[in-house]
Amino acid sequence: MAIASAVVCVPLFKRYAERTSKRHAYRVSMLAAAIAFPLLAVAGTLPGIPANAQILVVGALIGAPIGAHYLFPVTLTADVIDDDSIQTQQRREATYLGASSFVERTATSLAPLVIVLLRLFGDTRGHTLGVRLAGPVGGALIFAGYLLFRAYDVPDEVRGRVAPEAVVPPAAVVAPEPSG
Repeated sequence: MAIASAVVCVPLFKRYAERTSKRHAYRVSMLAAAIAFPLLAVAGTLPGIPANAQILVVGALIGAPIGAHYLFPVTLTADVIDDDSIQTQQRREATYLGASSFVERTATSLAPLVIVLLRLFGDTRGHTLGVRLAGPVGGALIFAGYLLFRAYDVPDEVRGRVAPEAVVPPAAVVAPEPSG
């Protein structure tokens, strides 16, 4: 359900970004995710509503902003790279992409540790606190990311970026004419 919701919402976030800006659309998606993820804590516990229906609805609500998290980070990084090339007159794409990859891989490496720590609070049918805390903890982490991202102010279209220098092939080595 979350994947289907993410796929459906990607074009909506794209249009929203065209009407506002990529950074604004990404900020909205981060706030939406920070609000939606904690709903996992109560999914399946509300009386009078089938648990499966509750889980499907929460899955759809969580999936909607996830689509934006696949859409915007790479394009926003490209804008930062272009803006930096204007400021410094240098091409440092590898530095930015390496840093981005490092942060992503570090977060991916830490996620299992967080899950294991949460499971210490309970992961059985009779003791579900650890599992139920996963959503609120995820929401808190996304909200922390939102707070950091508020400082991002690079425009969507960066004018005057430094173009790659034309590559001039080395002069062909001409063999001396045989004398004779």
